[in-house]
Amino acid sequence: ILFLLILILNSSQIISAGLQVKGNKLYDGNGNEFIFRGINIAHAWYTDKTKFSLNEINSLGANSARIVLATGHKWSKTSYSDLEKIISWCENDGLICVLEVHDFTGSDDPNDIISLAVDYWSEMKNLLNEHQNYLIVNIANEWLGSWNKGSLWGDTYSSAIKTLRAIGLKNAIMVDASGWGQETGPIIENAPRVLESDPDKNVIFSYHVYAVLGKDDNSLISGFDGLKKTGVCWIVGEFGWFHSGANVAYKTLMNYCQNNGIGWIAWSWSGNGGDDACLDLTSSSTFSGNDLSDWGKYVFFGDGGIEKTSVSLEAMQNAIDFYEKYLIPMARRVYECIYFKKRNIFAVSLAKWILENKPTSFRLVDIYYNRNIPHINDKEKAKEATKILLEYGWLKM
Repeated sequence: ILFLLILILNSSQIISAGLQVKGNKLYDGNGNEFIFRGINIAHAWYTDKTKFSLNEINSLGANSARIVLATGHKWSKTSYSDLEKIISWCENDGLICVLEVHDFTGSDDPNDIISLAVDYWSEMKNLLNEHQNYLIVNIANEWLGSWNKGSLWGDTYSSAIKTLRAIGLKNAIMVDASGWGQETGPIIENAPRVLESDPDKNVIFSYHVYAVLGKDDNSLISGFDGLKKTGVCWIVGEFGWFHSGANVAYKTLMNYCQNNGIGWIAWSWSGNGGDDACLDLTSSSTFSGNDLSDWGKYVFFGDGGIEKTSVSLEAMQNAIDFYEKYLIPMARRVYECIYFKKRNIFAVSLAKWILENKPTSFRLVDIYYNRNIPHINDKEKAKEATKILLEYGWLKM
C-alpha cells in the first residue's frame, strides 16, 4: 500500500506569482484578494513631490497609488531611471502601483495606443516585469474622448494588449473606459472581448466618475451594475466630488464599492489647476497629510473611506505570518498533545516523523522497519498509526 501525504502537513509557502485577475477579482502574489483604496499622484507635473506624497498617503492608510507618467509626446518623458525610483518608493511604502501615461487623454487616434503608448511600455518592459507583485500597467489615461465608438475602443485595446503580451510584458493591465473614462455602453459591450484578447486573461477595467457617469445615483448605479454583470474585473480609477460645474454622486459611489467589493482610486492628491483645484485632497502649497481639504478628509475618514475600508499589503502579510508562524504550529501541537495522544501514541510518533522528514510517499513496510520512529516496531502498530492518520485526513491512499 502506498500512502501519499496531504499538503496540510506542510506550512503554507509564500508564493510570488504577480498580481493576477481571476474572474471579477484581483489577487496579489500570495493569493489574497486585493481591493484598491488608493490615491492618484500627479508625478508628471510635480516630479519633486512624488516621494513625499507617497509617504503621506501611505501614512494615512492608502494601499495603492495611481501615478501620472508621460511618454514625452505632450509632457516631459518619465525616464527609465525615474520610473525605477517611483517603483522603489511604492514598494518601500507597501503600495500597489498603477502606472498610466497621460499624453493621450481624450485622443481618438488609435496610433497613440497601438504605437506610441505600446512603444513606451515596451521600453520599460524589463523593469515592469521585475515588479509584477506591485505594478499594474494602465495603458493610457482616458484614451478615446469621443462617444459611441465602442468597436474602435475594443479593437484598439485588443490590438495593444496582444502586442504587449507578444513582446513579453507579464504585468496585469488596466484599460480605461471611453468617453474620457465615463462612457458605459462601449465598455459594457466590449470589455469581455478585450479580456479574451489577452492570453494571460489578466486585464482590469476602469471607470472614471465625474459629472457624466456620476451625475446622479441612477446613472452611476446603472453604469456600475452593467459592467458588474459582464463578470470582468473592474475598479473606479478616478473620481471626484465636483466637476464641470456639477456635483458628483461620490458618496453613492463609495457605498456601492464597499458593498460590492470594488476598488477605487480617488483624484487626486494635489496640484490640480483652474476649476479642478477643488479636487485637491490636500494643500497644493504643502502636499502634506496634515493639511487635508474637506474632500481629502472625506476620502480618508468619511463613510466608506480609506481609514475604515483599506487593507494594506503589510496587513495581509502580517496575517499570513500569524497563520504560518502561530496558528499552524499551535494546531499541530493540539493534534499531537491532545487528540492523537488520547487515541494512539503510534499515530503521534508517525505524525512527528512525517512533519520532520516531509516524505512525499511511503509504504507500510517502510514504517515498521524504520528504527527512527519511536514506538512503532511491528506491522500491527504501523497499521494502527496509518489508520488513524487516514481517518483524520492527514494521509490518503
